[in-house]
Amino acid sequence: MAFKSKEAEKEYKARWFREHYVPRQRQSRLRFPCSTEGCSGMYAWSNLKLCKPCSKRTWHQRNPETHRRLTLSWSKANRPKKNSIQNRRRAAGGNFPAEAWEALVFAFGHLCAYCHQRISRLEQDHIIPLARGELHVAGNIVPACRSCNASKGAH
Repeated sequence: MAFKSKEAEKEYKARWFREHYVPRQRQSRLRFPCSTEGCSGMYAWSNLKLCKPCSKRTWHQRNPETHRRLTLSWSKANRPKKNSIQNRRRAAGGNFPAEAWEALVFAFGHLCAYCHQRISRLEQDHIIPLARGELHVAGNIVPACRSCNASKGAH
């Protein structure tokens, strides 16, 4: 299509954009309720019937072996991150990321806080246990070997 001037071409493109792109953008923002019973989630397109959490859940239910295999491989590849997620889930509050744990182990010289032995795999030991209501924060965590951490218990 040949235009008489740059202004005419610019005006044509702006009009086309307003007529075609903007209505489609508004349409994609429409939200429909999820078809899962008891779910209050929403989905954005009319060809979908499930919100994202429900669709993930149904995929996991339909493909349990694949889901288990993928989860296990991710856990092995991301052990510090997995441990951080588990500890955050167990804790009633607080935040202690994997980077802070690595810095704490380095500060202790890769030694157990109780028996002072150099252990390749140290565990996070809570000085005041989470069972007593203490938070999962840096001031309440020290590196400990498995035997020292297990012998202490949740007292």
